[in-house]
Amino acid sequence: MKPAIVRDGIGGRLPTGAAGPAAFLALFCALLPAARTVRAAESGPLEIRLRSGGLERTCLVHAPANRSAAAMPLLLVLHGGSGTADGMVTLTQGRFDALADRDGFVVGYPQGVGRSWNDGRRDLPSRATLERIDDVGFFRELVADLSRRFPIDRRRVFVAGISNGGIMALRLACELPRDVRGVAAVGASLARDLAGGCRAPSAVSVVEIAGTTDPIVPYAGGEVRALGAPRGAVLGAPSTAELWAAKAACRAPAVETDLPAPISDGTRVRKIERPGCASGARVVLYRVEGGGHAWPGGRPYLSERLIGKTSRNLSACDAIWEIFSGLK
Repeated sequence: MKPAIVRDGIGGRLPTGAAGPAAFLALFCALLPAARTVRAAESGPLEIRLRSGGLERTCLVHAPANRSAAAMPLLLVLHGGSGTADGMVTLTQGRFDALADRDGFVVGYPQGVGRSWNDGRRDLPSRATLERIDDVGFFRELVADLSRRFPIDRRRVFVAGISNGGIMALRLACELPRDVRGVAAVGASLARDLAGGCRAPSAVSVVEIAGTTDPIVPYAGGEVRALGAPRGAVLGAPSTAELWAAKAACRAPAVETDLPAPISDGTRVRKIERPGCASGARVVLYRVEGGGHAWPGGRPYLSERLIGKTSRNLSACDAIWEIFSGLK
């Protein structure tokens, strides 16, 4: 009997049953790219295609229906390893699209080469890393392309991502500080291979949302592992926040706040912020106690046994946009 197929929340299609572990392992290989030519589906987002680095790239785009001619913020949302752009819409349950309609901004969901992003982990066995895909260059070209199609405020370009996509977002913060106003990393922290070259002062805001019991990307840092296989190393959420607080010249002590936990799902959320950053940036860590490798408030894409708990005591989309929308 063939295994059943289910769509994972990070963006791919995963077989259940005996083939599940191998497919799950593929989830955490890497992620990126997008393309040119606009195709409007009968309903839903536009698909934009463009050429970048000799490859055709694609990006799903949701623009608010009732938009004015005024310049709008742009938010790019990056899927995780082995993911897809439409899977990222599913994972977030369309919440970013709803917020875009409410507040007037453009949301883009780029697709990674080989369902992976070249996120800075040098030994990651993904297509994007092995082929040295220029995802940083692709990001620049995608923002320029979208700015020709929509009235984008280039001073308010944001990136959010999960897992491989979150690590990629942090790479963009390191390498394109003049092009990115803020990034958010869910279930991700800065690649250890990038840390030494990411210490220059920066006004980029960083939001981290990390589960303390994440079985894939360790909260405290170390080796990323999927079903026992190594996938490079990361600094960890607390160390990434501290590194960024130093870059943003945040001199005041951290302010910690326990958020309400109305749902008894085994998770609680503590917001840890370094205020008073001289650069005007915000550095915020949402520590999800008992949380796993998941998008809080989003769709659980695999069983709790494999990825841990998906917290219902935080909406990652709302938390991220609340901070980004306040940056001018």
